[in-house]
Amino acid sequence: MYKIDFNKKEHIHFIGIGGISMSGLALFLKSRGMEVTGSDRAENEQTEMLVNNGIKVVFKQVAENVTDSIDAFVYTAAISADNPELVAAKATGKPMLTRAEVLSQVLSSFKEGVCVSGTNGKTTTTSMLSLMLLNAEKDPALFVGAVLNELNGNFRLGNGSTCVAEACEYKDAFLSLRPTHEIILNIEEDHLDYFKNLENIRASFKKYIELVPENGLVIINGEIDRAEELTKDASCKVETYGVAFGTFNETNDGINDDTNGGTYDRTTNEAGNASSGKAGLTTEVEKYDYAAANISFDDYGCGVYDFYMQGKCLGRVHLGVTGRHNVSNSLPAIAMAMKLGVSFESAVNTLKDFHGAKRRFELKGTLGGIRIYDDYAHNPTEILATLKAASKCVHDRIITIFQPHTYTRTKSQFSGFVESLSHSDVVVLADIYAAREIDKKEISSLDIAKELKRNGKEVYYFPTFDEIENFLLKFSKANDLLITMGAGDVVKIGESLLGR
Repeated sequence: MYKIDFNKKEHIHFIGIGGISMSGLALFLKSRGMEVTGSDRAENEQTEMLVNNGIKVVFKQVAENVTDSIDAFVYTAAISADNPELVAAKATGKPMLTRAEVLSQVLSSFKEGVCVSGTNGKTTTTSMLSLMLLNAEKDPALFVGAVLNELNGNFRLGNGSTCVAEACEYKDAFLSLRPTHEIILNIEEDHLDYFKNLENIRASFKKYIELVPENGLVIINGEIDRAEELTKDASCKVETYGVAFGTFNETNDGINDDTNGGTYDRTTNEAGNASSGKAGLTTEVEKYDYAAANISFDDYGCGVYDFYMQGKCLGRVHLGVTGRHNVSNSLPAIAMAMKLGVSFESAVNTLKDFHGAKRRFELKGTLGGIRIYDDYAHNPTEILATLKAASKCVHDRIITIFQPHTYTRTKSQFSGFVESLSHSDVVVLADIYAAREIDKKEISSLDIAKELKRNGKEVYYFPTFDEIENFLLKFSKANDLLITMGAGDVVKIGESLLGR
């Protein structure tokens, strides 16, 4: 594989430069003195940021973009094999690097490279860990899968010894990485156009875990089914985290499927589980190396819990983000931060002030007493987590404006989408965002709408954003909570409403 010399000025061209991860890598190389150019299909927030930083971007992907001055090309898994620019680039015989291969080289240039992976929660967990390291003045390099207000972007150069990045499993991209430490959040069915089934996904994660060297660390969610099978052949140290079962305050949480009916009294440090008492809680917090217990939620749906390490309570954690899923996401972030020299107190203070990355249950604004949020959720688990988090906020109705992402995902997880969206009071569906795919007329948003209606849900479908906006202006009322949801451009609906 071609090695980029970070101390030498080379001309690196990115095919698909507008992606959130590609843009961060482009900025990193630019900051190291490289000449960086790129192409993409359309302008977006990332391409605007790149242009503002002196990177030339063209908005068409054609063979003419390939020039003699280019030393190497970088492309993503989302670029099709017949893309004319990619075909022309390969014909030059010059080095071709995937996004993951470049990220791997960047990680290897630091003493400690930390990768955060999993089906859901990567961006939030990466953001939490990144800000903990920043606030502790560790001066890290950062590659985040969304824009962080604290970074004014999704990338930070950093001059310290640590680099933190998200690791995507799609098309086994993360197997090109060589991290010294890993966080594994969850493993669920996704990207089935490539993996076909869950067992293939698990097999890839197992290979990924085995990439960590002997002196490295893997922190894995102990709630993953058969997690021990994934880590049994790892040469490095493995630690687990999880939410202690039966320690939710049901009055505040309202999610009965996360609790066994137990309660917890901090004044006596005893679990009120009739069958196991104090021993029950002790067993639960000692099941994992890091555990959350005595969990409740404030009036804004933000989690509050006791953080346990090796069975010992280190203190109380107050989150600035909502939902049970973010209680779980915060555990490995704290654990990894402490491994990297951040004090528990500093990490907890960071979490209290962290209110999420962009497009992660982000409050976009208020219109006539209607609060408009935006969320990147694009698979059933993420949708359910977001809707459960939203349910903790004061509201009359939750109205979810959902744009499915890719035909393959919509078809393979159809029943999951129907079930998860049923947790919204009202569902408004936009057409499927095709992304890299071609519509074969096998599935549509109207299919989801019909199934939700059969199940007794209030659901509406409109083929254009203008129609959705006009409907919402008439339909919504004060104290409604609107959530635009999906990995495509559905965010434009809320932004357009607020701009009127």
